[in-house]
Amino acid sequence: MRTSWLCRGCGWKNELAKRKCANPDCPRSRPAKRVPQHAKALRDHDYEHYRELNAIVHGPAMPPDWSPEDCGCCGRSAKGTRRLDRDHGHDRSEITYGRPRGLACPGDWGCNKLMSRLTLAKAREIVAYLERIEDHYRAAEEAA
Repeated sequence: MRTSWLCRGCGWKNELAKRKCANPDCPRSRPAKRVPQHAKALRDHDYEHYRELNAIVHGPAMPPDWSPEDCGCCGRSAKGTRRLDRDHGHDRSEITYGRPRGLACPGDWGCNKLMSRLTLAKAREIVAYLERIEDHYRAAEEAA
């Protein structure tokens, strides 16, 4: 755990409890904590914003009985009193990095957890793999 901070102006090492630089010749204060870009998506946008985005982006592709409170990925609604997770981009290589993407199922096997480390390129590779497997077994059944 950190116990000190370095002043960006003079390089003075200060106690973490101090807000102002201890160097009498320096007027600077401790720098603000850095917030990762993807975390700003959660900090700066409330649940209602994600709900509206979910309706705009995912609504047209969903079945008629789908509502903006349902998962933008699989279309299932929230279970019990827990709301859906606010999904946002984590991968710096994608355009969605640090931006809200919609609402997704929570939990260890929910859509949000499954997408957390999945990039669009990797998802396309997985889809192509699964399609090749299905094509293989369909061809085998037709040949038999």
